[in-house]
Amino acid sequence: LNDFVLDWRKKLKKVDESEITAYLAQQIDLLEQCVPILKNCKGDIPFADAHWGELFRKIGIPKSINLSTLTAGHFFAVLDNVAKSDRFCRELTTRATAEVRLEEAMEELRDWCRTEEFVLVEHVELGRLTMVITEWKPLLTRLGDCQSLLGSLKDSPYFKAFATEANIIEKNFDDLDTWLGIMIQIQRKWLYLEPIFMRGALPQEQARFRRVDDEFTEIQGKIAEDAHVINLCDEELHVDLGDRLAMCLDQLNRCQKALSDYLEQKRGMMPRFYFIGDDDLLEILGQAQNPEVIQQHLKKLFQGVQKVGFNEER
Repeated sequence: LNDFVLDWRKKLKKVDESEITAYLAQQIDLLEQCVPILKNCKGDIPFADAHWGELFRKIGIPKSINLSTLTAGHFFAVLDNVAKSDRFCRELTTRATAEVRLEEAMEELRDWCRTEEFVLVEHVELGRLTMVITEWKPLLTRLGDCQSLLGSLKDSPYFKAFATEANIIEKNFDDLDTWLGIMIQIQRKWLYLEPIFMRGALPQEQARFRRVDDEFTEIQGKIAEDAHVINLCDEELHVDLGDRLAMCLDQLNRCQKALSDYLEQKRGMMPRFYFIGDDDLLEILGQAQNPEVIQQHLKKLFQGVQKVGFNEER
């Protein structure tokens, strides 16, 4: 357009003044004024269809025109309106640029929801297979990054158009942040307590642990069927997940406390047991009918004792 304007200015200088040349000069001046306005509409990021629609309505381009049929002639026909729309075009460009970037960021969040999956590994105890979650730290880091990105988007003055969807995503992320933190604790405690209770320790706590075990293995089973993290927010798939996780953690804490009290009682009866860890002590107590099990723990229990012999006749 700049070259077009300069070319016509040169041509007009070669002809006599008349109403026609005056009109053409006026139109060229108007076109020269409109060029930077229309350039401003181009911007660094292309307009979305909705933004072009707003511009067309403002400057009077017919509704029947779309980007595939738009020509320069449509703008030439409404140059007066274009010249009056400088401020509108600048504001539209600013908003369009912000909204396009917001849309790109929202798509990044949607993509995380569509693709992020748990990393699972097989855990086998007494012949029973359970899929458990690993790689917790990278998962929580990526979730935190998404929460930070969403928080930054909310500061934009053009966020309103995305608020409804973003509020849903934000709630899901907040729930995931809470639930994943609880699930880490549950899995850690369950992995520690499972072999103990599966071998029949603390009969009075067996029923409590079984309830937790049923809930935990059911949740893990559904995760193994479809490992997408966002599925935890599906109320139909995981009914009352928050309450169930809170119950599991509470009951596991009770089981662990009962176990600690039991071990403390045994250590009180034989202070030497303070020199060994819970796992070693549980092994000794769990095989009380087999005195040979003590052999591998003697170094920790008694200084300088390597091995003892048992008189089977007594």
